[in-house]
Amino acid sequence: MERSINKIDYFDYNATSPLALTVSKWLSSGDVPFANPASVYRSGRYSKKIITEATSFIKESFGLLGHELFFHSGATEGITTSILGFAASCKKKDKKIDFFFSNCDHPAVSSLAPILQNDGSSIHQYNVERYGDVDLDELVRRVQKSTSDKILVNFTYVNNESGVVWPLALAKELKRLTGCYIHVDAVQAPGKIKEWNRLLPEIDAYTFSAHKFGAIKGIGFTFVRKDFPFQPLLIGGGQQNGMRSGTENPMGVHSVKLALEELKNDFNFEEMNSATRYIEAELKRELGTNIVIASDGSKNRNGNTIFMILKNKKMDTLLAALDINGIEVGTGSACSSGNRQPSKVLLAYGFSEEEAKSAIRLSFSPQFRMEQAKKTAEKLLKLIKSLS
Repeated sequence: MERSINKIDYFDYNATSPLALTVSKWLSSGDVPFANPASVYRSGRYSKKIITEATSFIKESFGLLGHELFFHSGATEGITTSILGFAASCKKKDKKIDFFFSNCDHPAVSSLAPILQNDGSSIHQYNVERYGDVDLDELVRRVQKSTSDKILVNFTYVNNESGVVWPLALAKELKRLTGCYIHVDAVQAPGKIKEWNRLLPEIDAYTFSAHKFGAIKGIGFTFVRKDFPFQPLLIGGGQQNGMRSGTENPMGVHSVKLALEELKNDFNFEEMNSATRYIEAELKRELGTNIVIASDGSKNRNGNTIFMILKNKKMDTLLAALDINGIEVGTGSACSSGNRQPSKVLLAYGFSEEEAKSAIRLSFSPQFRMEQAKKTAEKLLKLIKSLS
């Protein structure tokens, strides 16, 4: 059973996770590294040791001993560095590039497209199918038409809104058939799919954000194959083998190690998935045609996410009622000045703008279990039915 968070039912784990218990306990002990890892005195050497040990542990945990690894501030920086760093490296060698990204990629990816285009790269947006699956044959055909020297494809492993999973085997096949380079947005994988730490060494780059699985905020990491065209965006002191300059963050790095250890030890996909699917089944049984699960027809889904469209409900009223009753959920769409915007993911899946404004996302802890699922389903249904 997951622990209570300030007596709140927190169901927005795809947005961020509370600290892992081991991380929280370690921080409260006060025994945290603070010195600059580049310093030669004892405290600096201790910080360096923390980073070296964590690096080895992370590589071993994901089975990517042959990849380079660098730490950064999180997903946005890691994705930006991988994609723009690839383009900059190619441009330096007078190589033209094509960049492919999907119409439901995270804004950290799609926002780079105009930057690349303005810098002379060709950009290509590929569409997903009705329930969020990728049409590999169509993507292969499009990539094979490219006449550029270098091709980079962004591949979203697990969608942050819908929970749709694109198996890494598809990325491997895409690379085999086209020779392209592939960056995987793997941010939503840890603790949400069955074999979250089983990565494929053939893939060129993977980016993670550690606050998604219980580490402190402001730390993430990216794996990069040694033959992946790469140029650092942050330069200066040449830290991390020149891949990301700036004083390293030993406290954040150690929190990654602790959170991953806890996740590996405690994670049970079957139990989490069963609890999630129980709630989904109860909602569908009780609400009938008034509920649509956005990814219901997809080939592969994660085990912690329910992204649902509720018909004939005033969403602002429902969200307020959930909050008042201690249930915190995601909306699956951006909000600006109090105005709900349609979910870009739902629009990409073919839903209407009105439907795309009427969705909420439940995303549960890796420790979510059936006992809590039964209580949650009852509470949710009572609230939903009470609102017109």
